[in-house]
Amino acid sequence: MLADAFQNLRTALEYLAHGLVVANKRTPTRETSFPILKGDIDSKLYSPAFDGKVVGMGDKAIEAIKRLKPYKGGNNVLYRLHALNNRDKHRLLLAGGSAISVFTDEPLDEQIILDPEKLEQALTNRFLRIPGAFPLYEGQEILIDPPLAEPHENVTLFGEVAINEPEIVEPIPLIVALLQSRRCVWKILWDFGEYLRHG
Repeated sequence: MLADAFQNLRTALEYLAHGLVVANKRTPTRETSFPILKGDIDSKLYSPAFDGKVVGMGDKAIEAIKRLKPYKGGNNVLYRLHALNNRDKHRLLLAGGSAISVFTDEPLDEQIILDPEKLEQALTNRFLRIPGAFPLYEGQEILIDPPLAEPHENVTLFGEVAINEPEIVEPIPLIVALLQSRRCVWKILWDFGEYLRHG
């Protein structure tokens, strides 16, 4: 389901690219696409690919896309969305696993956050990366108390479904990756509305 959500967000950007060309009273080509590339779009290597994808869009829209820095190292949320969507299309499954985000001795029902934005912030701030332990496996030690630590009988462990795709993203809770991607795409669609109306 998450892969489908990433696909839908990426597709929304493709619809935007098509709309930008039409709004500029030009005809989209087979190359028309919302450009998200592996390297800097101003470099000699990636500039031709960028230019080919934005042919027919208005100059202001093209400059606005450039300001987004839609490439790895420029806008990593956009690049992650593009790369995960592409990886899923070619390999079918996203690599997922479990990761630990919260240790607490408070009741779990008081810790659960239902608001998506607050949940994203909480998980981003409290996500624990256990070196060399992704995904978690049965019997793995995830916490060893130091000597003379105070005992807690009711420690709650809150785990997340997480993703780790080498060269694309470090381990990150899936819900965080999805919420960040959604926010990024919605902002782009909102900001580019003027170019759809006026070319």
